[in-house]
Amino acid sequence: MKENGEIYDENYIMDLNATLMLIFSGLVAVSTVVYACLTWKLVSETRRLRKVQTEPNVFINLQLRENNINFVDLIIQNIGNGNAHNIKFSVNTDYQIVSDKPIKEISIFKNGLDRLAPKQKIQSYVGYLPNINEDLTFDIEVNYENCLGKKYNANYPIIFSELIGLFLAGKPPIYEIAESLKAIETHLKKNIKNKPE
Repeated sequence: MKENGEIYDENYIMDLNATLMLIFSGLVAVSTVVYACLTWKLVSETRRLRKVQTEPNVFINLQLRENNINFVDLIIQNIGNGNAHNIKFSVNTDYQIVSDKPIKEISIFKNGLDRLAPKQKIQSYVGYLPNINEDLTFDIEVNYENCLGKKYNANYPIIFSELIGLFLAGKPPIYEIAESLKAIETHLKKNIKNKPE
């Protein structure tokens, strides 16, 4: 074959074509393997994220009330993203709350909860800090399931001594709001009395 005064061997062209096809096929194969690996990683990550989004996480701790630092509340909260089901508690103390009932005899600890939605919180008064023995500690064990029946278990030590000595600087915002409302009420009453008719 002649083109522009040069002679091309048909075998050379066929070999060059086969070589180029082989290189191109190799690049496609490598690209396919890389794409498959990336897809596998993406699918694995998506599964992990979906699992985390449906997992409950029931958390128990003590908390001082914002409006009165001497009142101690027990907080039971689902800090996970999935519903917690069939929640059962086990308390290893005879500590008595105001009702003169041991904490383990209170309905929520005795009977458990059917479910706790994500971010749902149950708050219950457990004592007046100055009257609580600072050495008082006990454990609350919680057992629960997710929506698929997977079981979870956690143990939370309840340690009152961690709260001893804490104090609140300034007034709680709720008190400041209440005082401001009283001042407004007083001002309005004064203006209404002084209003000419």
